[in-house]
Amino acid sequence: MTFEVESAEYSLMDCIHLTSANFQAARPGFQVDERPDFPEFLDKARNGAVSYPLRRLIVDISSLLRSWNLTGVGRVELELARQFVAMAETTGDAVVLTGFNGRFFQEYAMADMEMMAPTYGLKSTGAPVNFGPGDQFLLIEMHFAEMEKFFTAIYQARRAGAVITYMIHDLIPISNTLMVDESFTRGFFIGWSQILRFADRLVTVSRKVSRDVACYVAETSMAGLVPTRPLPVAYFALGCDVLQRSRKADVSLAHPVDRNTLVAAGTLMRHKRITELVTAMGTLWAEGCEMQLLLPGGDVGKGNARAYLSSLPAFGSKLFLPGYVSDAEMAETMSRCGALVCASSDEGFGLPLVEAASLGCPIIARDIEIFRETSGGEAFFFENGDAGKIAEGLRNWFALSRRQQLKFVPGKTLVTWRQSAEMLKAIMFNGAASFSVEVGLKATVNLAVPCRTAGAV
Repeated sequence: MTFEVESAEYSLMDCIHLTSANFQAARPGFQVDERPDFPEFLDKARNGAVSYPLRRLIVDISSLLRSWNLTGVGRVELELARQFVAMAETTGDAVVLTGFNGRFFQEYAMADMEMMAPTYGLKSTGAPVNFGPGDQFLLIEMHFAEMEKFFTAIYQARRAGAVITYMIHDLIPISNTLMVDESFTRGFFIGWSQILRFADRLVTVSRKVSRDVACYVAETSMAGLVPTRPLPVAYFALGCDVLQRSRKADVSLAHPVDRNTLVAAGTLMRHKRITELVTAMGTLWAEGCEMQLLLPGGDVGKGNARAYLSSLPAFGSKLFLPGYVSDAEMAETMSRCGALVCASSDEGFGLPLVEAASLGCPIIARDIEIFRETSGGEAFFFENGDAGKIAEGLRNWFALSRRQQLKFVPGKTLVTWRQSAEMLKAIMFNGAASFSVEVGLKATVNLAVPCRTAGAV
């Protein structure tokens, strides 16, 4: 039964939560018919061994123009833009950076390749981008402001002959009920449905997310519909070397950090499981553990997570919340600390993991698919579960010698941002994909939901 059929019975949020449950139930056993040669293609592309015909690459940087502090997705957008511009100087292909101004896409230049302050070295030329046949148009992040106008402009680019590649970082807002910002979730779903209409290719930031996309399309967005076209799906890996480049010998830190400090970096969102990690540390502190816990990262919404954490007895003595820190500060923090803890129950990639590992920082991670992928299985894993499981895993970690702990620094899966850009460019210019999903014309509103009479609600 689709959302269109039962729209009078369910709100959009009802449908999203119901189908999130469908997705979570189906995902563990969901199979994707992947091309066996795609990993080899990626490996060659990573090493610059894939050739391709030169085409004009147009990269949307709209989100960067509104960003004051870089999120993980903002990091991806900035680093890929910089790498594409740098690569064009040696390859001779044309790269155009573009931002949506509310009416059309206009050109931007990268005037400063190192600037990390707002504007990030980007300067508008004022010229509109005239799309043409064969242009590769890469959209790295969904533009939530003026979404209807944004997708209208994408549609016009596609009509002009541009090939639309849309990057999917994760499906957490519509596949994980831990998301509590309903307006963001609604906006994400509306954008997702438009992506299915207008994209010529989806590229995800991990193999895990590509499989999430396949499952969500099959179990929700396309359930009950007659497919009208195949939509290719590819994946690649994100870079790790920003913090390495940002290290400064004279950087000073406003927060304490040493080998007796665990760090959990990231926005204080529910799926990051930060409160469970703090609860686990509280158990260990009660047992006499002297380790500190440092939580660099901003809050979301009304700041409830930060307010709660700062009210705990350990705050200011063993628990520290420095908020957003610069890359130079984060590089120094990761270099000095005992380990990075990745407690999230879901991620699209997990940039802190690879960035910390590139600095020689050991990784402690929840045993879930994405952390197995990004670490290459080289992290120290604790069982996926509640605060008790985290505490048990940390006890096992603390029982190791420092020499043993340093064996859990992932290395074999790390790539530079240049290699990341090489993989992405090879995918787009060769039309490469790991598999395809079948989509239909009604993708804009369809969600398969159970009937009320079946006792699902």
